[in-house]
Amino acid sequence: MLDVKVTELINTQINKEFYSAYLYIDFANFYKNKGLDGFSNWYMVQA
Repeated sequence: MLDVKVTELINTQINKEFYSAYLYIDFANFYKNKGLDGFSNWYMVQA
């Protein structure tokens, strides 16, 4: 069983990773709407 502090730190990191992924997907959608498919694809790959 993990220590409580370690569990909290892991959960915090996972939340930051999800936030970043959603932000990159939002960027991808923005560029897709502007017709910049290359930029959109790059952000989707990063997400």
